[in-house]
Amino acid sequence: MSLEKWMTENFSEKQIKDIATYGIDAGWAGMARYSDMGKLYTQFKGEIWEALVEDAEALGYGNPLTLMTETFSAESLDEIRSSEALQNHLFWYLVKRTIKKMVN
Repeated sequence: MSLEKWMTENFSEKQIKDIATYGIDAGWAGMARYSDMGKLYTQFKGEIWEALVEDAEALGYGNPLTLMTETFSAESLDEIRSSEALQNHLFWYLVKRTIKKMVN
């Protein structure tokens, strides 16, 4: 199952628009704790890494890690102090990318 399909099954159209507007800070059911993120990262890690590689290549970066260090905010990068935090940021990368396609 793709993230887009998962989101349409778990959130209303209004909630998806709200996620696009307010991001992670609003605290969404099933996507609020690191334990939630770990499960979702595991479920969608193939799609996450495909998106990272695709975006890195499209933007001229040699690899996904360079993409992350060049495009993630310094504040976000500073928050990555554990594998759970990294998984959280990578999952939200895919959420933002997917929602952008869904609401446009």
